[in-house]
Amino acid sequence: MRPAAIASRCVAFDVSPHVPERAGSAARWFASHELRTPLQAIRGGVELLLAERGTGLSALQVEALGLIAGATADLEQAIDMLAELAAVEMQPPAADGLRDGALAPHELGSWLADPAIARHLRPTDRVLEVAWIRVRVAPPVIARALPYLKAASAPVGPDEPLVCDLVAIEADACVLDLSLPDVVSGNGAIARRLATTLLAQGGAGLRAHGRARVLLTLRRAT
Repeated sequence: MRPAAIASRCVAFDVSPHVPERAGSAARWFASHELRTPLQAIRGGVELLLAERGTGLSALQVEALGLIAGATADLEQAIDMLAELAAVEMQPPAADGLRDGALAPHELGSWLADPAIARHLRPTDRVLEVAWIRVRVAPPVIARALPYLKAASAPVGPDEPLVCDLVAIEADACVLDLSLPDVVSGNGAIARRLATTLLAQGGAGLRAHGRARVLLTLRRAT
C-alpha cells in the first residue's frame, strides 16, 4: 500500500473542534513534557531512518517516513501554540494592560508606523486619511498577536504584511478590514484563537464578517 493510501485511511489530527474555551483545560490536555517526550523519540527515530535511506530503504518507505516527519512537526507546532495559549489565558490582565505593555492612547497613523506593527500591517490610503484618530491599544501585545493571525491564514506568508482597509469610524471604535479568510482548521484554528486572545488583551477585537473578511476593531481614545 502506498503512503498516500495509508494517509487517507488514517484519522487526520485536527485539534480545532477540541480547543477548549479556557486554556486551563488545554494545559491539562496537552502537557508539554508528557507529549513532547514521545514526539522527540518518534522524530529522532524517523530522522535516523531517513539518514540511512541509502542502505536498504525503498522509495515507498522513504515517502512514508516523510509523511510521519511532517505530521510530527505539525503536532509539535500545535503543542507549542497550545502551551502559549494556556500561558496567555492564565495571565490575569492588570487594570491598565498586561505586563507586555499598558493600554494607552496612540494616533492611528503613528501606531501603524511602529516597525513592530508595520512589518505585519500595511494600511491603505483610506486608513491613512484618518491617521489622526486616536486609539487605545497596547502595541507590544498586538505586535505579538499579528504573526499568529497570519499563521492562521495559509495564503499569507510570514514576511508578507496584511493589507488593512478602513471599514468605518464609529463613535467609540475604528474598524479595519483585514480581508482574511474566516475558515481555518487544525493548527490554524489554534493560531487564530491565540491571536484573538492576545488582540483582545491588547485593546483590539477580532470578528468574522462573512467567509472572506475578518474585521479588526480598535477602541477610540477619548
